[in-house]
Amino acid sequence: MKLIFIRHPETEANVKRLIYGKTESEYSDRGRASVNAVVEQLSNKKIDAIYSSPRKRAADLAEAIATSHSSDSCILNVRIEDRIQEMHFGIFENKTTREAREMYGEGFNDFWHNFAEFQVPEGETLSQVKERTVAFLQELLASETSSESFEELMKKDPIKAIDQQYVESGTVVIVAHSLVIRSALSWLLDIPLNKIWHIDIKPAAIVEVSYRGGYGFLTGLR
Repeated sequence: MKLIFIRHPETEANVKRLIYGKTESEYSDRGRASVNAVVEQLSNKKIDAIYSSPRKRAADLAEAIATSHSSDSCILNVRIEDRIQEMHFGIFENKTTREAREMYGEGFNDFWHNFAEFQVPEGETLSQVKERTVAFLQELLASETSSESFEELMKKDPIKAIDQQYVESGTVVIVAHSLVIRSALSWLLDIPLNKIWHIDIKPAAIVEVSYRGGYGFLTGLR
């Protein structure tokens, strides 16, 4: 299966550098312009299903993609999935870094230094975000679980194993958020959460992963 993860376009909260997850924020001018750019980049893709976070900044882009890929004979509907909404930042929601530090004192340093496990009061940890994201992906990819793993096939027939990763059974678009996409890549590519920052995922970024035999392969990032 081909998974196409798309981060929502730039919002006013991004421009103001606010900490936000569950808080809604409208697109910035650049964000609005990027909607058509994303739709155009996907114009030659055959999309079998599209999932979106319930947050408006993701759902609006998902609807634009679905509309562009729908016709009188085939309507592509957006499936809203609560498990791929952004991390809930609790009391830090809609605050600047300075405001959050003033609110939480020296303990705020743990927020950055132990981001995967630090739980914001009234919020959640990145590990919890990964847990719910992975649960969604496992359900989505259940039909792709082969009786023979990529690792096993590599031992028997490396050429066949490598060729197999390019054979797609379908394409699913997932419109979500930075930390959700990073959580998904952490699981799919077997990268520890504290190392996932090495992958740059800007607003409106498109990340493509092929999933075969229990393995994910990064095939595109733009």
